[in-house]
Amino acid sequence: YIEASGDFIKVVEKDRKTQLRHTLKSVEDRINNGQIVRSHRSYLVNLDKIKKYERGIITIENYSLSVGTKYQDYLEEKLLKT
Repeated sequence: YIEASGDFIKVVEKDRKTQLRHTLKSVEDRINNGQIVRSHRSYLVNLDKIKKYERGIITIENYSLSVGTKYQDYLEEKLLKT
């Protein structure tokens, strides 16, 4: 997943975390592949990496991430298609 942190983003992978000077919006605009989606104002997630979804919470590897209420319906729709 990718997490916003001010003017930086943190890219969290299974074995490492990387901090880059980008905004979440700029990354979201560049990727735009339908597989990486916004799940919260502070998170982008890869749909293939979601292990579990309960309304309001996503589990990716050992991380639990909040799902913003604004994004819940959109995320559920995307998950049903995959």
